[in-house]
Amino acid sequence: DPTGAGDTMLAGLLAGRMAGKDSIVRGHALRIGALASSLLVERPGLDAVPTLAAVRAREEALRADR
Repeated sequence: DPTGAGDTMLAGLLAGRMAGKDSIVRGHALRIGALASSLLVERPGLDAVPTLAAVRAREEALRADR
């Protein structure tokens, strides 16, 4: 796909899995991948590739909205 969303999802999933054992149990790795992909498709180009800090900020913002 031209956006790279799938690659970003996989990178986020791997980063989440590397974060630790409890993150796997709670499904955290999948959330990290989905959050990273969602950030990627919001802007064009390589500048859209999210940092871990951006992914964490998005995660916190979503938690605050609950």
